[in-house]
Amino acid sequence: MTNFVQSSLIIHTILANTVKGGDLVVIGELAGVAVSDGDGVNLRAVHLQGVYRLPKGSSTFTQGAKVYWDATNSVTTSTASGNKLIGYAFNEVASADTEVEVALNNAI
Repeated sequence: MTNFVQSSLIIHTILANTVKGGDLVVIGELAGVAVSDGDGVNLRAVHLQGVYRLPKGSSTFTQGAKVYWDATNSVTTSTASGNKLIGYAFNEVASADTEVEVALNNAI
């Protein structure tokens, strides 16, 4: 197969901002998780598929609920308006919890 480029599990990109490994990264319509710390200058790997623990605000999530990214506060939220859909809650999460496990929503 001569037209294969690479697996769609990871994308390599120059990040717009400095991030820590494990931070959520939005690249256009894609949401991924930084594999390592990035300085906003050099090429970095970003995972586009999988389930990741991400910080959340006060939202609650039922299993399978849509999860959005609130870029202003750098947390996940159940509020769609003004926020980016990044995936689905892998488990039920209460409002007191500080993280939610998110199955990333990149249909690649």
